[in-house]
Amino acid sequence: MTNSYVDATITAQYKSSIREPFGTYGTLENCYYNSDNLSSSKTVTGVTAKTTDEINSSDLATALGSAFVFENGIVKLNGMDILEIPVDPTKKSTTVTATTTIPEPTYTVIIPATIDFGNVEGCLEKYRDATTDKAGEKVVVSKSFDITASGVNYLFHDDADYEPTITLSVDYYAYMQGTADYTKLLPYTISNGSTALAEGVTKVGTFKNDVDLLAGEENKITLTASLNRADIKVSDTYKGLVVFNIARTEKAGA
Repeated sequence: MTNSYVDATITAQYKSSIREPFGTYGTLENCYYNSDNLSSSKTVTGVTAKTTDEINSSDLATALGSAFVFENGIVKLNGMDILEIPVDPTKKSTTVTATTTIPEPTYTVIIPATIDFGNVEGCLEKYRDATTDKAGEKVVVSKSFDITASGVNYLFHDDADYEPTITLSVDYYAYMQGTADYTKLLPYTISNGSTALAEGVTKVGTFKNDVDLLAGEENKITLTASLNRADIKVSDTYKGLVVFNIARTEKAGA
């Protein structure tokens, strides 16, 4: 409630309980009380003191504006008189609120459970750099595999720290170990297109929001594992490990 005159008998407790017009509640602001009705030892906390002459002055009347009247021009509060000044009795306001959250990125990345070369026979060393051996079999055996992403959402383009993509990196040791004799090693390579990946962690590609994919485009990265049959020296079952790292793409300098 704004711009009001309050009688001297009103105390500070009414600041939170005064009932305004139209059934709403509020606190007193820019209000006055008649100090002529109080002894010098009494004060009204939170309300400005005005004498009878000041209250009746034209300046104060101009500042207060047109009074909104109830009973014979006076608003009653528990038997005490209050003169209230509404902003505009023909208008009411509505508070607009919103509680917002930024959703976390969602995605599902599928990697192969195994990369299986199957049964591979060794060949003579002299065929190492050849395309095929004497029997016409390929010297380098390759196995391609896909890493796919689906349900990629909420990678925001205006994020201050991240690009709207997910980065896929590969971490591997370029040898498989024999299971019967772990001291026996069989070298192999993983390639991204025509580029063989070095040992350690190497970025191989990114995935983006499903909605950002062009027509016919897929969130898919194809890699290839290869071994040279001339490196097979001992019959055994060899096993290695490839680690796929998936993380949001950080912006440069972030």
